[in-house]
Amino acid sequence: MKIFAIVSVVIVLLLGCCGGCLYTAYYTMVYGSFEPVKIQIEGTPTIEQYIGTIDSGTLSWDDSMSDWEKGRNQRMSFDISGPKGTGLLVINQGSEGLNKLDWAVLKIDGESHVVLGTPPADLDDTDATPSVTGQDDTSDDEGAAASDESGESSETATSDKE
Repeated sequence: MKIFAIVSVVIVLLLGCCGGCLYTAYYTMVYGSFEPVKIQIEGTPTIEQYIGTIDSGTLSWDDSMSDWEKGRNQRMSFDISGPKGTGLLVINQGSEGLNKLDWAVLKIDGESHVVLGTPPADLDDTDATPSVTGQDDTSDDEGAAASDESGESSETATSDKE
């Protein structure tokens, strides 16, 4: 009987410790990752107009995983809500991670509204590679496409072309 009690205690302790660690990691990823983002976007005109004061923000696994599978590793999406409405916030982490965002876009009712920075033109594209359709076949366009792949916005790439 003592062996059963000892084995039971060991199993309970292992499950408790591992389960607690896993829950802490999950909670930090889903809820804790939004806090540095919230600090940067709260009070911006777009958020004030469509969301108001942000009540909650959680990581949108489906949208984030979709971007990560396409090689957009710096992007994350959050479901946010407030007294005026709810929406999907798509962000791109800057060089300092979530503490300094490159850009942020709020998607509500099929429309995109810029919150911070200048988002890329391929924000809504479904394929991982930047689209180069509609451009002339000149050597400058290849340089612009290469600029798009390096993470610069298409606005920068267009101004380089001119």
